[in-house]
Amino acid sequence: MSVLMLIVGTIIYFAKRRSNDENFGGKRTIIEGIGSGFWWASVTMITIDYGDKAPVTFWGRVIVLFWMLIATAVTAVLTASLISAIMRSSSSKKTAIPTDLKDMKVLALQEK
Repeated sequence: MSVLMLIVGTIIYFAKRRSNDENFGGKRTIIEGIGSGFWWASVTMITIDYGDKAPVTFWGRVIVLFWMLIATAVTAVLTASLISAIMRSSSSKKTAIPTDLKDMKVLALQEK
């Protein structure tokens, strides 16, 4: 995931360094600029945008849109894989859906 964030951060840096000096360009060195891009990609992936760095042009926002969709998909796949691994290792008996579910008891708490 870190490599993916570094790639996206590098792309956003090179795409936005001239049109968004405040967030990605300016007096930054290439390493600092890519670092800013990496920070942006990481924060956007994990929290869907922290808000401290943001592209301001149409094409920058297009990149952001695609990255948010990809990041959401990657996060969903990672979460599903972890839950599947946990469920597989914690249960000695497999649940057959829907036949086993009809006899399960569910607890619901009333909100006060």
